[in-house]
Amino acid sequence: MKYVLGTLSVFLLFAVVIMAWNNPSAVIALSVPIIKLTIFTNSFVYVVGVLLLGCLSGLLFGISFVLGQKETISAYKRQLEKLSVVKETNQSRVEVLEAKIKTLETALQQSLDNN
Repeated sequence: MKYVLGTLSVFLLFAVVIMAWNNPSAVIALSVPIIKLTIFTNSFVYVVGVLLLGCLSGLLFGISFVLGQKETISAYKRQLEKLSVVKETNQSRVEVLEAKIKTLETALQQSLDNN
């Protein structure tokens, strides 16, 4: 599925570039009223610019998502390590208690045999 989506995204990327390349004579006016700036450019530059900004924003979003997942995974690892230590501690306590019980049973058996 990952490869299918990757191939589809590359295909769509090339389709947008080809559509913009085939119509380079169309002029687009980019107006920024706050600073009273108007830029005239052809559609190819505009579409490729928007495409690159979209790719950059998607990449940054993906990186932030991956970093968030790494933090979550490391938190789960720490929790599992704590649980493992607790389990080992409980297991060692059980072993010590079993050894004490065996020692007491042996002592009891010896004292009963002596009487």
